[in-house]
Amino acid sequence: IVYRSSNNGNNWENVLNMIKQANSFAISGNNIFVGGDGDSIKSNIFLSTNNGLNWTLKAIPNVRGDLRLKIYGNTLYAVVNQWGIYSSINNGSSWSPVWVVDMQLHNLVISGPNMLVIGEQLYLSTNNGATWDTIKTGGLPPNIQGFLSLEVNGGNVYMGVYPQGLYKSTNNGYNWSNI
Repeated sequence: IVYRSSNNGNNWENVLNMIKQANSFAISGNNIFVGGDGDSIKSNIFLSTNNGLNWTLKAIPNVRGDLRLKIYGNTLYAVVNQWGIYSSINNGSSWSPVWVVDMQLHNLVISGPNMLVIGEQLYLSTNNGATWDTIKTGGLPPNIQGFLSLEVNGGNVYMGVYPQGLYKSTNNGYNWSNI
């Protein structure tokens, strides 16, 4: 379910109830994308072009499952758990596989041609997803119970891990320090 407020959070209205859980939001200009829990038939990606008043399903054909959305430039990326990474250059009207893989995938960050994804390990592509390498990380604790978030700011990558906290990398995830 997705709610919208037009008065700084004083009141809220339900604007999207076609999904049980909204896992991810991505915004580009007037476009709002919501990624939700998938069902047994499709991935649930919805697009609103009018501030959440109306929504259109933009599912990835034959792909289903929980997902996270990212926008980089004019490209929308969907990281779909157990399916891989997909991209769309036309607001979700069509999708292309970037990396099809059957494993747990949690999140993705993009900076130029570099893509870093949290899966069962950390994976890095330096050529827009054409090839992927497993990163042998230094500085992360050995007993991570869960990856919570992954974000990039300038040349730094930030990762939240449970229960240890927030970590920072200045070299595409090869080394991390607790902050």
